[in-house]
Amino acid sequence: MRDEEKENGHSWKPRFFTWVEKDEIASELRAKLASLTGININGSVGSWKFTPDEEDRKAIESGKLFEGA
Repeated sequence: MRDEEKENGHSWKPRFFTWVEKDEIASELRAKLASLTGININGSVGSWKFTPDEEDRKAIESGKLFEGA
């Protein structure tokens, strides 16, 4: 699919999630895991954050997001 995106000159936009390069919470959890296991895996880490648009946010709040699905 990524090859098709390159050929067509456009990229797919995730609907509910946005990639965050330096997620402080995920980095903190990674550091805690490193201290528990004794494995040195410190450093920043990225993650996907839930970020619905306004229309989806309203549908989620009303419970109608997946009606008819």
